[in-house]
Amino acid sequence: MVNDHRIECVSFEEPLFGISVQTEIRVLSKAFMRVMLGHMTKLDRGEIDPFQLQPWRQYEEMPVILVPLNDELMIYVVEPTETNSEETTKINVMFAGVRSQGYQGLDGTWDGSDESLWRDIVAIRCDLHFRN
Repeated sequence: MVNDHRIECVSFEEPLFGISVQTEIRVLSKAFMRVMLGHMTKLDRGEIDPFQLQPWRQYEEMPVILVPLNDELMIYVVEPTETNSEETTKINVMFAGVRSQGYQGLDGTWDGSDESLWRDIVAIRCDLHFRN
């Protein structure tokens, strides 16, 4: 089913804390990136409606989607927007990482479990991203 949404994709950046999802993405494998590129292409073509996916979490009524492949994962928030009276969807990539490596950064620590990933990293990034 093709939807009528126009898709815009952005990634979380917080220069003050030295955080860049673009940098995090560089540690992911080519196999994972092929999966993500395919997923994003399907979103853009309307072959996948992001509002119909099973959310991992919710952030202020917006679904938070976790896309895993083996030990790697990427997390994005689906934000409904409107531009010039046209319904659009903004994909906000909030995190990319490898479970077995965990995460230690200026914005928090992730020990590999999903709960700490949400609580210590993604929720904080969402607060910074959507409230600024």
